[in-house]
Amino acid sequence: MSINLAFLRRFSPLRAERGFTLIEAVFAMVLFAGLAAAMAGLLTSAISANKLSRQRTIADQAAMEQIEVIRRLPYQNVGTILGNPPGVVPPTTSINVTGLAATLTTQIRYVDDPTPTSYETTANYKRVIVTVRRDDDSKVLAR
Repeated sequence: MSINLAFLRRFSPLRAERGFTLIEAVFAMVLFAGLAAAMAGLLTSAISANKLSRQRTIADQAAMEQIEVIRRLPYQNVGTILGNPPGVVPPTTSINVTGLAATLTTQIRYVDDPTPTSYETTANYKRVIVTVRRDDDSKVLAR
Protein backbone atom coordinates (compact mmCIF):
# COMPACT_ATOMS: atom_id res chain seq x y z
CA MET A 1 0.00 0.00 0.00
CA SER A 2 2.85 2.32 0.58
CA ILE A 3 3.59 2.21 -3.14
CA ASN A 4 0.12 3.38 -4.03
CA LEU A 5 0.23 6.25 -1.56
CA ALA A 6 3.66 7.30 -2.77
CA PHE A 7 2.46 7.13 -6.36
CA LEU A 8 -0.63 9.23 -5.62
CA ARG A 9 1.36 11.79 -3.69
CA ARG A 10 3.84 12.06 -6.50
CA PHE A 11 1.24 12.74 -9.25
CA SER A 12 -1.43 14.56 -7.23
CA PRO A 13 -0.01 18.00 -8.07
CA LEU A 14 -0.66 17.22 -11.76
CA ARG A 15 -4.34 16.71 -11.08
CA ALA A 16 -4.63 20.08 -9.39
CA GLU A 17 -3.13 21.99 -12.33
CA ARG A 18 -5.61 24.02 -14.35
CA GLY A 19 -5.41 24.53 -18.13
CA PHE A 20 -6.32 23.05 -21.48
CA THR A 21 -5.28 19.71 -22.83
CA LEU A 22 -4.07 19.30 -26.37
CA ILE A 23 -7.36 17.73 -27.45
CA GLU A 24 -9.36 20.63 -26.04
CA ALA A 25 -7.15 23.17 -27.78
CA VAL A 26 -7.38 21.36 -31.15
CA PHE A 27 -11.15 21.04 -30.82
CA ALA A 28 -11.47 24.76 -30.03
CA MET A 29 -9.33 25.69 -33.05
CA VAL A 30 -11.39 23.47 -35.39
CA LEU A 31 -14.61 24.97 -34.06
CA PHE A 32 -13.26 28.51 -34.49
CA ALA A 33 -12.06 27.73 -38.04
CA GLY A 34 -15.51 26.44 -39.00
CA LEU A 35 -17.24 29.51 -37.62
CA ALA A 36 -14.73 31.83 -39.29
CA ALA A 37 -15.26 30.13 -42.67
CA ALA A 38 -19.03 30.50 -42.34
CA MET A 39 -18.71 34.16 -41.40
CA ALA A 40 -16.34 34.80 -44.32
CA GLY A 41 -18.92 33.40 -46.75
CA LEU A 42 -21.64 35.53 -45.19
CA LEU A 43 -19.47 38.64 -45.35
CA THR A 44 -18.60 38.02 -49.01
CA SER A 45 -22.25 37.67 -50.02
CA ALA A 46 -23.20 40.78 -48.03
CA ILE A 47 -20.52 42.85 -49.79
CA SER A 48 -21.70 41.58 -53.18
CA ALA A 49 -25.33 42.41 -52.40
CA ASN A 50 -24.32 45.88 -51.22
CA LYS A 51 -22.40 46.52 -54.45
CA LEU A 52 -25.34 45.43 -56.61
CA SER A 53 -27.74 47.56 -54.58
CA ARG A 54 -25.51 50.62 -54.97
CA GLN A 55 -25.25 50.05 -58.74
CA ARG A 56 -29.04 49.70 -59.07
CA THR A 57 -29.56 52.90 -57.10
CA ILE A 58 -27.19 54.81 -59.39
CA ALA A 59 -28.90 53.29 -62.44
CA ASP A 60 -32.37 54.22 -61.15
CA GLN A 61 -31.25 57.79 -60.54
CA ALA A 62 -29.75 58.06 -64.03
CA ALA A 63 -32.91 56.65 -65.63
CA MET A 64 -35.17 59.02 -63.68
CA GLU A 65 -32.93 61.95 -64.59
CA GLN A 66 -33.21 61.03 -68.29
CA ILE A 67 -37.01 60.78 -68.02
CA GLU A 68 -37.17 64.19 -66.33
CA VAL A 69 -35.02 65.71 -69.10
CA ILE A 70 -37.44 64.30 -71.69
CA ARG A 71 -40.47 65.59 -69.75
CA ARG A 72 -39.08 69.13 -69.90
CA LEU A 73 -38.82 69.01 -73.71
CA PRO A 74 -41.55 70.34 -76.00
CA TYR A 75 -43.68 67.48 -77.39
CA GLN A 76 -42.40 67.90 -80.97
CA ASN A 77 -38.77 67.47 -79.76
CA VAL A 78 -39.46 64.21 -77.89
CA GLY A 79 -37.74 61.61 -80.06
CA THR A 80 -34.31 60.14 -80.68
CA ILE A 81 -31.71 61.68 -82.93
CA LEU A 82 -32.12 60.15 -86.43
CA GLY A 83 -34.98 58.03 -85.08
CA ASN A 84 -38.71 57.69 -85.51
CA PRO A 85 -40.11 59.89 -84.05
CA PRO A 86 -37.30 62.36 -84.70
CA GLY A 87 -36.13 64.51 -81.84
CA VAL A 88 -33.21 65.74 -79.80
CA VAL A 89 -32.73 62.86 -77.33
CA PRO A 90 -29.54 60.79 -77.85
CA PRO A 91 -30.36 57.06 -78.18
CA THR A 92 -27.43 55.95 -76.00
CA THR A 93 -25.46 57.66 -73.25
CA SER A 94 -22.48 56.38 -71.30
CA ILE A 95 -22.57 56.46 -67.49
CA ASN A 96 -19.26 56.50 -65.62
CA VAL A 97 -19.84 56.96 -61.91
CA THR A 98 -17.64 55.64 -59.12
CA GLY A 99 -18.44 51.95 -58.91
CA LEU A 100 -20.49 51.76 -62.13
CA ALA A 101 -19.78 51.82 -65.84
CA ALA A 102 -23.04 51.48 -67.75
CA THR A 103 -24.90 52.44 -70.91
CA LEU A 104 -28.21 54.29 -70.79
CA THR A 105 -30.44 53.48 -73.78
CA THR A 106 -33.51 55.56 -74.64
CA GLN A 107 -36.27 54.25 -76.92
CA ILE A 108 -39.13 56.51 -77.99
CA ARG A 109 -42.05 55.18 -80.05
CA TYR A 110 -45.41 56.32 -81.26
CA VAL A 111 -48.27 54.45 -79.61
CA ASP A 112 -51.72 54.01 -81.12
CA ASP A 113 -54.21 53.59 -78.32
CA PRO A 114 -57.66 53.45 -79.93
CA THR A 115 -60.82 53.95 -77.97
CA PRO A 116 -63.87 51.86 -78.95
CA THR A 117 -66.11 54.77 -79.96
CA SER A 118 -63.64 57.10 -81.69
CA TYR A 119 -61.91 57.32 -85.02
CA GLU A 120 -58.63 55.52 -85.43
CA THR A 121 -55.54 57.71 -85.66
CA THR A 122 -51.96 56.84 -86.49
CA ALA A 123 -50.53 57.83 -83.12
CA ASN A 124 -51.97 59.09 -79.87
CA TYR A 125 -48.86 59.59 -77.78
CA LYS A 126 -45.17 58.73 -77.47
CA ARG A 127 -43.85 56.01 -75.17
CA VAL A 128 -40.41 56.47 -73.61
CA ILE A 129 -38.43 53.44 -72.41
CA VAL A 130 -35.14 54.09 -70.61
CA THR A 131 -32.87 51.11 -69.92
CA VAL A 132 -29.57 51.07 -68.02
CA ARG A 133 -27.23 48.13 -68.69
CA ARG A 134 -23.97 47.42 -66.92
CA ASP A 135 -21.01 47.41 -69.35
CA ASP A 136 -19.28 44.40 -67.76
CA ASP A 137 -21.97 41.79 -68.42
CA SER A 138 -24.89 43.72 -70.02
CA LYS A 139 -27.07 43.07 -66.98
CA VAL A 140 -30.15 45.32 -66.89
CA LEU A 141 -29.93 47.46 -63.75
CA ALA A 142 -32.90 49.75 -64.37
CA ARG A 143 -35.76 49.95 -66.81
